[in-house]
Amino acid sequence: MLRDDGNYHYFLVSGEEGRAVRRDWQRDGNLYHRRCRYVFRLRFEVPVLSRYLKLALNSRSLVRAAPTPGEFDLVIAHNPLDFAFPALGYARRHRLPLVYEIHTLYYDEVAVRRRKRVPGFFFSLAKRIALIGEKRVIRTADAVIVQTEALRKRVADLYRADPEKIVVVPNGVDVELFRPPDEAEREQGRREKGWGGKIVILYSGYLDWINGVDFLLAAASALPPGLKERSLLVIAGDGPLADTVRRRAGAEPDFIQYLGRLDHRLMPRLYGLADIFVIPRPATEAGDSLVPIKLLEAMAMEKVILASDLAAFREVIGDDRCGLLFRRGDAGDFREKLAAVIERFDEFNPRRVQARVRVLSGYDWESSRQRLGKVFLGVVRAGRASFEPGPDNRQ
Repeated sequence: MLRDDGNYHYFLVSGEEGRAVRRDWQRDGNLYHRRCRYVFRLRFEVPVLSRYLKLALNSRSLVRAAPTPGEFDLVIAHNPLDFAFPALGYARRHRLPLVYEIHTLYYDEVAVRRRKRVPGFFFSLAKRIALIGEKRVIRTADAVIVQTEALRKRVADLYRADPEKIVVVPNGVDVELFRPPDEAEREQGRREKGWGGKIVILYSGYLDWINGVDFLLAAASALPPGLKERSLLVIAGDGPLADTVRRRAGAEPDFIQYLGRLDHRLMPRLYGLADIFVIPRPATEAGDSLVPIKLLEAMAMEKVILASDLAAFREVIGDDRCGLLFRRGDAGDFREKLAAVIERFDEFNPRRVQARVRVLSGYDWESSRQRLGKVFLGVVRAGRASFEPGPDNRQ
């Protein structure tokens, strides 16, 4: 998205576990990137609190790997706090403006990932530390970028932050890469996979309860036998519930197929072969304010969307004009709407087409680039967020 935009961008990212760390900067046109040493596991793990020890260790590593101050105009920090803290320190040390981009509040992550056998004291302490730490970054930053209006309001309320400096910049997708396939090519691919004559229901992503995978398995498996014969549930991804998905696919091989974890480069073709895309997330603070990129990718590919009625999804889908929303956590409502699509698929063609129109109207890369450019340029010019469009949209 930022390639060849007339600016230079330096990306400092964590090294992948088991992968060698590059000590030099790698250049790709106007983009530079470098992987730094990153702690994934400690020899002795203390539930919850080890996360904060890793945060401190990783912050030191990131600061040491940061580029030497030069012709930089601003520092951009992405959450989680592992990146926010060192970015804040670097910006302060070198008197540079700071933009903080939030996908999910760290405070909410702590809440949804609570483990049953861990004493509540640990989580209460962890949430308190997360609240204090992220509040410091948010209130110090010159601008804060969020994906949805729901998250904008939550950040302003939870951290008592200045709402004027919190800007909504939705996720964007490459609409040329994610576009409806040629129909003949699509049908050929479906025949090769043995999916011909089926309504293919696709879920892709992380396999855990936070994404509603257990709900999906239970609700879809309870469809009437006649509808299950006419449809196929395809699941792609990895996570804590991978073994559960694998077992259910083994028990119902004619209805459920598990593809495992796929390279993202294969996703356009997989979307193209599917008919329905489901996002069955339950109600959580994190889920209610985040729009996953996969939703926009599936909409750009003109899939029928069936998603839970979270505030963030409603912002994008609207009142069922670009897809279908079911009552969160309501298996009966989910099955009723899924059955309607399976039985009368052609009636939902206008919504599929409108889904791509919706993405083209403001959720594509170019729209995101223009919005980000206005924020960055406003911060650099004013020393804090002004967000007024300048004569150009460059950073």
